[in-house]
Amino acid sequence: LVINRRYDQAYSQFAAYDKTLPGNPDIIFFKGLSAEGMNNKKNAARDYAKYIRMVNKGPKAKHAYNRLQGWGYLK
Repeated sequence: LVINRRYDQAYSQFAAYDKTLPGNPDIIFFKGLSAEGMNNKKNAARDYAKYIRMVNKGPKAKHAYNRLQGWGYLK
């Protein structure tokens, strides 16, 4: 769904999955990516911060870290 830029639908589905089976870091990252696509930086930052607390290596962690830094959440 994110590929089709239906960020709101993607976020809803990822949130439902996360509620049913919590703790999957990839779902948390994709929630952040979907929130970012909707220009909801507050929710994106929350999800990205949660993701990098769980996973601190790899391209998704780098993306999350760079966004948090660019938005001023990290120094």
